[in-house]
Amino acid sequence: MKLLFFISSLRGGGAERVLSTVCNELVDRGHDVFLVTNLRINFAYDIDPRIKTIELFPVPHLKHNVVKRYFSLYRHIRKTVKEIRPDIVTSFMVDLNIHIILANMLSKVPIVASEHYSFDSKHSFFRYVSRFYINRLASKVVLLTNYDYEFLGKRLPNKIVIPNPINYEPVLEDMVRQRTILAAGSINRWFQKGFDNLLRVWSEIYSSYPDWTLKIAGQGSEEKLNYLKNLVSQMGLSESVVFMGFQSDMQSVFQESEVFVLSSRYEGLPMVLIEAMSQGCACISFDCISGPREIIEDRVSGVLIENQNLDEMKNKLIEVMSNSRFRTQLQRNAVIESLRFSKSKVIDKWEMMYNELLGASANSSVDKAK
Repeated sequence: MKLLFFISSLRGGGAERVLSTVCNELVDRGHDVFLVTNLRINFAYDIDPRIKTIELFPVPHLKHNVVKRYFSLYRHIRKTVKEIRPDIVTSFMVDLNIHIILANMLSKVPIVASEHYSFDSKHSFFRYVSRFYINRLASKVVLLTNYDYEFLGKRLPNKIVIPNPINYEPVLEDMVRQRTILAAGSINRWFQKGFDNLLRVWSEIYSSYPDWTLKIAGQGSEEKLNYLKNLVSQMGLSESVVFMGFQSDMQSVFQESEVFVLSSRYEGLPMVLIEAMSQGCACISFDCISGPREIIEDRVSGVLIENQNLDEMKNKLIEVMSNSRFRTQLQRNAVIESLRFSKSKVIDKWEMMYNELLGASANSSVDKAK
């Protein structure tokens, strides 16, 4: 198959990591893969050299003129699809999906829109129209969770669930780990990631566990980082909290950490949680909308906590930190649980969807010919 992918950039992020994995695996299976993205921004993830990359924004001087910018973008999208003549076009992330769908409305090429945030959340008017109405024009909309599938019901009939794949080989042996509580995510999205509440919880624990450290991995603007650093200073946590910045080798960071905490207020299907489990971290997660409940079996492969219940988070963190036997049990079971999200199993689902779309497209052409 000739497959064309669109994403705004490949800077650090969960959806970006998933796209790089999907593209790399598909080209490794013999498919002809093209990737359209912002080539002016350094890639945070490796892309197989067999993948042909194309610039998404060829006219940067139009960035201050909204009308001209979008006119140029739509024309470039249509031109790219026409020149490459792919079997299927796939777009990642809601802000770009709308443009890919609308720019190709008159095209006969099947369009797949991949969503990475829960539909059961607050939306601006623009995003609501994009996700609940313009998505209906796509051939398929890829959801991450069964929760969203049930939530949407008949409102989006062209949907399918394909979870995120693991990038790493699961760790099957016990590792020597540091007494680290690890969290990870974009600093710019600190509110979504709940880093403020995590710091509040840690402020009530750290003095009783001086040999433990809270580490937060992820990049962001100086303004957002300073906000969190000010919180750390106000709470007197400067000696027990480390902001690690962007880490190109998160696999090693996971392997060195005893515990991973997902403090998010909301998610799609949190890739970082699956990866932490695959590398043997004992995982504690708020049962946010959506994702963690479909990844963790409570008190077996991790610990689920009522969303943003800070007292419960504090108590469960203390339990996991204090009880090494329970922590080891969670770590070993987490690795086994993560096998459901192996690259081979997930990419099989992508290939199956593509084959069904091509089959449906071929049957439609035959019917019209008759």
